[in-house]
Amino acid sequence: MPDSRFPAPDSRLPHLASARVGVALLMGASAMLFAGGLGAMIVLWNSHNGFAELPPPPVGMSLVATLVLVMATFCCWFAGQLLAAGRRGSGANGVYVAFLLTVAFVGIQLADRFGEYSATLALATNLFHALFWFLTLLHLLHVVIALLMLGRLAVQSWKGTLPTEEKGGIDWAINWMLYLLAVWLVLMLVMFII
Repeated sequence: MPDSRFPAPDSRLPHLASARVGVALLMGASAMLFAGGLGAMIVLWNSHNGFAELPPPPVGMSLVATLVLVMATFCCWFAGQLLAAGRRGSGANGVYVAFLLTVAFVGIQLADRFGEYSATLALATNLFHALFWFLTLLHLLHVVIALLMLGRLAVQSWKGTLPTEEKGGIDWAINWMLYLLAVWLVLMLVMFII
């Protein structure tokens, strides 16, 4: 018997999946971290403490990483479209490719951060370099979360249990990858180009 103290949900309201709400809350919380770090960097860059004279970090490998992240995000989105169309096999292949491209992004980022010019961007050199490390490694942590999501989907694909009707996990991954790409493009714009 329904409890009269709690009214029945209005069927005219859209249903929000808890996964979607959780990812949205996680994105909102991490966006504040990124905004704070970027805001501090912009304020310091435009102040009179010599930041503007510092050479920007080399952009070469980060540009390659950007292209890889764009391709990974597209593959994840396309896998979602294929799954929504009921094409489980093709969708699973899209998930595998997105996972491998995301692993490649992590590898490029680690090689870039700890490669030949990492000594010139040492954490203890100045506050700009500390902020640079904080923001890029924070983004890398978010990419690891994406790898966990895509890895779960890859295991489901391998077992043949990847859902096609209620997309659930693929929705998480698509939204998260789009968020990662947007944050990375802003980081590239602020730290490498401007």
